[in-house]
Amino acid sequence: MRAEVEQVIRPIGRERRELLSRLNEIDKELRPLVLAALEVEISVARLGGLTGLARNTISAWKQAVCD
Repeated sequence: MRAEVEQVIRPIGRERRELLSRLNEIDKELRPLVLAALEVEISVARLGGLTGLARNTISAWKQAVCD
């Protein structure tokens, strides 16, 4: 029974890891664009809508630059 469950989980887990890796790549590309958008006063709320990023993520990126 355990082996059967692992067999079902394994490909889904692999796909999830691949998607997280791709998401990290996208975030690296997106971060400087978001920071530039903040500089021209595009709101955090608008950026969230455009990118799907959480407001907390955008704020954390902004804060990291300010520190």
